[in-house]
Amino acid sequence: MITYEELLSEYNLNKEKLDKGEEVDPLQLMFQGYALDAVDTAAENFKINLDFSEYSIEAVERILDMLAKTMKRDKPSKDLVLKFAKTFSSYIGEVIRINWGGEWKAESEFSIKNGPALRVKGKDLFLLSKVYRRITTGVEDNVWNFYQIIKDEIQGTKKFKEVEIEEVKVKEKKTWIDRIFHR
Repeated sequence: MITYEELLSEYNLNKEKLDKGEEVDPLQLMFQGYALDAVDTAAENFKINLDFSEYSIEAVERILDMLAKTMKRDKPSKDLVLKFAKTFSSYIGEVIRINWGGEWKAESEFSIKNGPALRVKGKDLFLLSKVYRRITTGVEDNVWNFYQIIKDEIQGTKKFKEVEIEEVKVKEKKTWIDRIFHR
């Protein structure tokens, strides 16, 4: 498992390379920076330690739940909500990337405009929009549950039950005229 210090070191090294004009994935650098900000934000504002383990995503869910519950009362600006969404979606994405690899893709690479995505084993994860919805919509967009589904799909451990479907005959509905005239 990668530590905050290791990720910070990698971030600083890549930032130096970028400043020198060397080739660096600027999208990856940005998401690493946001992920590091998430660790700092969680510690300073929520007294929660994020350690880049998969279980820390459950802690992120608790933070997002707190934010969602204060939306009506505090009425934060869309920019502030988006900032938190970028910060914590980047953290979740980096945890996934650390565990299974993957690369960040810009929104411009997709036909739908749903924000950037993390591509992992052929699957595009639009984490920014998921986290934004979690903050603005509520518990139905629980990121810990979402992570469990992603994990099962990435690892290929999702278990499907085969269901036998019986043919169902649907009665044809009569129109109101047929009913009146008993046809």
